Amino acid sequence: MRLIRILVVPALLVAASCDPSINGDGGNGIDPVFPANYRTSFTEVRDCRFSIEHSGFMIRVLANEVAREAYLNDENPLPLGSVLLKEEYEGVDCADDASLVQWRVMRKESAGFDSDDGDWQWQRVLAGREVVEGTKASCIGCHRVTECLQRDYQCTLP
Repeated sequence: MRLIRILVVPALLVAASCDPSINGDGGNGIDPVFPANYRTSFTEVRDCRFSIEHSGFMIRVLANEVAREAYLNDENPLPLGSVLLKEEYEGVDCADDASLVQWRVMRKESAGFDSDDGDWQWQRVLAGREVVEGTKASCIGCHRVTECLQRDYQCTLP
């Protein structure tokens, strides 16, 4: 009986953690830091452009209401709760939702969240809203350059 418990309980835990209906986000337990309907409340702050830094995708930058004016006015730091989202598209423009590959997102957190790097939370989210990266590891190398630090880790100009 003990052997069955040892095998069954871990199997149930693994099955539960991989079921997207339980976590609601593709199964990894991390929710995107932006709402699914972000286009109804976020504003474009930088139009569609080619980005060599973002794997050659076409990108468009949107900001939530908290971040919009601060981003456009180059404020440093951006206010707590600011969310900046880059839509990344394959192809020649940002017009076709079918070519949306992923989002890269930054959300300004409370002081002390990550005081080494401006208290930003970073995510890479696939088009199906699955968070595949929840750390700054692949972003921070570029965002630490002087020009970006002068804009609170923002590298894209409006």
